[in-house]
Amino acid sequence: MVSRRSLLGTGAAVSAASVAGATTGHAATAPKHHRQSTDANKQLVRDYAAQVFNGHQPELAVKFVTPDFVWHGGFMGTVSGVEGLVGLIGSWIESMPNLNAEELDILAEGDLVTVRYFVTATVRGSLLGIPADGKQLSWESGTIWRITDGKISEEWPFDDTASVLVQLGVLTSPSGG
Repeated sequence: MVSRRSLLGTGAAVSAASVAGATTGHAATAPKHHRQSTDANKQLVRDYAAQVFNGHQPELAVKFVTPDFVWHGGFMGTVSGVEGLVGLIGSWIESMPNLNAEELDILAEGDLVTVRYFVTATVRGSLLGIPADGKQLSWESGTIWRITDGKISEEWPFDDTASVLVQLGVLTSPSGG
């Protein structure tokens, strides 16, 4: 029988054992650290939604986002910086003062957090160029956030805008409903 020492040599055997021990130790702690950071990222997004969006305090965004924050809004365009975000959320709240997003699901992996929401609101001001009519709206929404150094640095919202337009009477649903 050939010993490990004779195959690897004394130094290699010690190094191999050290690497094996370090790898095992790292593997044992990595999931806990990863879980802690994803839990912290989810809590950041929940606090942002509660205070800024549902709390109707867009000025508090500065606590939650990086100075170079970017909102990637699809057909609504791109908004950069905290001031742009505050203005954007402020305009939604002005149009729909009871705007509320209820969290349905939340997932986190690495520096990304994804949330699926059920949003409700009553139109009290012009919305997407459509005059206010007091209609109550509801739709599903999803958002992906990138977290950088404990703050939100990017956001990609995915709203069911077609549903909103059908409810506003601007678009006809193919199903007729």
